[in-house]
Amino acid sequence: SIGVAQDIAPIKNTVTAMEIVRWIWATGLILRLGYGILTYVKAKKEMEMSLPLRDNIRQAYIRTPFILGFIKPTIYIPFDLEPIIENVAVSHERHHIKRHDPLVKLLSYVLLCIHWFNPLCWLAYYEMGKDMEMSCDEAVIRKFGEDIRADYSASLLNLATGHRLFAGNPL
Repeated sequence: SIGVAQDIAPIKNTVTAMEIVRWIWATGLILRLGYGILTYVKAKKEMEMSLPLRDNIRQAYIRTPFILGFIKPTIYIPFDLEPIIENVAVSHERHHIKRHDPLVKLLSYVLLCIHWFNPLCWLAYYEMGKDMEMSCDEAVIRKFGEDIRADYSASLLNLATGHRLFAGNPL
């Protein structure tokens, strides 16, 4: 039994490079998921004071229309939209809902959180968001006709002015 005890090597308390990489990855994942959850909760809290307009549409003191929610998405629009622009904006947001974009964006955000270290995933996430928006814009123009193109483009520019979108935002 003495020979067996001598054959057992002392246990080393060293951390391998792979363990460090795992901890860095897990930290990035937790921070990214935490950011997404906090952003969602903050937006939900800010929209508690919004007023119902009709169906799943609410008005709030915001700069640009958006959708909040994944299972039962709600459209939020600014109070001061002209009626035609309001109609077009709601149509745009409804197109997102019809295609399940909020759920797709959530799932792709989870994938981005898992692969946060990969710049190609960030690029894909950003481009996917741009494609979603352009697709909805095209659907609105098809629905309302080419005559709306100039007014719609001007309203998009007006709504986006001074509003910087962060590519890693889950909303």
